[in-house]
Amino acid sequence: MKKKRESTYKQRILKESIKKRLNNSFLKLSIAIGIIMIFGLISLILNATIVKTFYNEAFTSSVFSQKCKTYIVSIQNNINNALATEFKSDKELYSKMAETNSEKFNEALKILDDSFGNEKLMNDIYTIVEDIDPYRIKIFTLLLEEASKREVESIMKYEYTVRADSIISNLDNISEQADKLTKKHILNTEILIYSCISVFILAAIFIMLILKKMSKKIISGINTPVSELEEALSRVSQGYLDNEIKYDIDDELGILANRTRDTMTELKIYINNISDTLTKLAKKDLTVSVDIEYKGDFEPIKSALLYITDAFNKIIYAIKESAKQITSGAQHIAESAQALSEGAQDQASEVEGLVSTINEVAEEVSGNAVRAQDVAKLTEKTVIEVEVGNNSMKSLLGAMEKISNQSNQIAQIIKVIDEISEQTNLLSLNASIEAARAGEQGRGFAVVASEIGKLAAASGEAARNTHKLISDSIFAVNEGSDLANATAKVLNNIVESSTKTSELVTDISNSCISQDSNLQNVLNQVNQISRVVEINSAASQDSSAASQELLAQADTLLSEMNEFILTKYN
Repeated sequence: MKKKRESTYKQRILKESIKKRLNNSFLKLSIAIGIIMIFGLISLILNATIVKTFYNEAFTSSVFSQKCKTYIVSIQNNINNALATEFKSDKELYSKMAETNSEKFNEALKILDDSFGNEKLMNDIYTIVEDIDPYRIKIFTLLLEEASKREVESIMKYEYTVRADSIISNLDNISEQADKLTKKHILNTEILIYSCISVFILAAIFIMLILKKMSKKIISGINTPVSELEEALSRVSQGYLDNEIKYDIDDELGILANRTRDTMTELKIYINNISDTLTKLAKKDLTVSVDIEYKGDFEPIKSALLYITDAFNKIIYAIKESAKQITSGAQHIAESAQALSEGAQDQASEVEGLVSTINEVAEEVSGNAVRAQDVAKLTEKTVIEVEVGNNSMKSLLGAMEKISNQSNQIAQIIKVIDEISEQTNLLSLNASIEAARAGEQGRGFAVVASEIGKLAAASGEAARNTHKLISDSIFAVNEGSDLANATAKVLNNIVESSTKTSELVTDISNSCISQDSNLQNVLNQVNQISRVVEINSAASQDSSAASQELLAQADTLLSEMNEFILTKYN
């Protein structure tokens, strides 16, 4: 019976829309969360009440009991400082400070009385305070009146200090009771917090169980159609359109299932039409057309198919026409290539003869260049020898000029000797005359003068002969010098002519070398032309063979194109 009720409830849920199922689930979840939030708010209010009570009672009592103790101790310090000082102004200052601390003590004690609940203890403190104030006033009065310190210390020790210690003891009791109250509040707070946490945990577990149950029911109603749709769409993504979707409940997933069925049906229609069209195109039937209507984003596919069909018609027609022209052109190319091949072979034969002739001319020019270089070397050697002879002739002319100059100097010396001999002769004659005048005493001197005259006459004769010989030698030297100058001029002319001849022979040699180099360049270029002609000949033969192949391929292409069935270009 229970299973039947669960099945009926499950069927009723499945008939509801997904939106309604989710709304019901969120409503139940919201109610549970609202209950938890109300409980949490109550817990926060209780916790706040506990904290406020703690602050107003335990915390305030503890704080202000400590303040009261601090003020009592400060008053005692003021009295002790006043006892220790000798200056009246300082005593008045400490008196005022003690009065201020007393007022602050009374204010703190009032706040402590409001917060602390033990009236008996507070009454005891008030009683002691009423007793201790007159002693404080009396102590400072005596100090300001310069009374005996011993009297003041006695009041301080036996009256004021005893009562102050009693107040401090009562304040310590208040602090202890405040600490106990604080621990009690902390314990209550912890109990409340842990209770709230426990309730929240239980509520969270309860909500999770509710969510799990609701989600299980919702998922069980969604998972089946979604899995079916997922499997169908997965097969569609793999290219399989024959898929059965059994889900037919009228909800959001049912609408999605119907749209998926419609989509697969439309895709199947489009794919079949595209397949038929492409199959006809593959069979070279270009008269195919697209008959069905493509919708939405599939419309460009129809336009593309029509465009492809029309473009294929135009392309195949253009290829057929081009194939005809290629066939005709290939025929002409084959004929031209054959003629070019024959002409290239004739050209190669002519170039080979030209290369042979240029080789012969190059050998002759190379031989002339070698002989011209030999002549240039001999001419250069002759010029060098002629220059050596010319230099020797110049040296000879210089030597003859020196001989002529020295001969002239010797002639001058001889002329002087001749004149000396004439003077000596005159002197010997004068001496003879003087010796004759002297008679017998001058006979010896006359003999000497006669010998000197003879010697002078002989010297003059020798000097005249020598002068004549030297004059003849100078004349001969001058004639030799003239002949040597004429010879030097002839040698100079020979040198100049030989130099020009050497330069001309050198130019001829250089020209022969240049002509030989130019002929070698010409020969290299002609050889290159020969190689190019051979390459052209081989290329023309290859071109002829390729043109024949092209002609055969063009015929094959034309026969292939004729197999296509065209629409309006045939």
